[in-house]
Amino acid sequence: MKIYTKKVFFSEADLNRCGMIGVARNAAGWARGMNLGKEREDYGFETHINGALAEYAASVILRLPWCPVIGKLDKGGDLPGWGIKSATRMNDHLIVQKDELDTLQYGLVYVNPHFAMWLGWMHGAEAKNEDLYWTWAGSRPGCTKSSFWIPTTDLVRP
Repeated sequence: MKIYTKKVFFSEADLNRCGMIGVARNAAGWARGMNLGKEREDYGFETHINGALAEYAASVILRLPWCPVIGKLDKGGDLPGWGIKSATRMNDHLIVQKDELDTLQYGLVYVNPHFAMWLGWMHGAEAKNEDLYWTWAGSRPGCTKSSFWIPTTDLVRP
């Protein structure tokens, strides 16, 4: 895998486009009866906008095409061969759900309103190591669904 850059600076047009995609994804979720969950107090806009920013930045970093999906969960990957996750803290975790594909590589991208930075990646089968990364719902702050939580220190870095 070749990383062409680690950091992507956002233009106003980038922020507008990703913002519209994030809002559209949120609205589509509501139309499907999206459940926010017991612990959630937000309405998901920020999460979806950050996700779109991370996907866009990853497409630039990896030089892969990005065709944002709205209205359905794209289990086949956000980019060809990749599942992209966003983080709002540099020391956040890569979170992979049990039902996500083992065959994808999962990248973690830190996002803020000015830039995004590639934090690292891990292959899906490796990320789903139950002995190392399995986290039960409620066992840590923000963990509302049992999933695999991989610390940034364990990710492959460019």
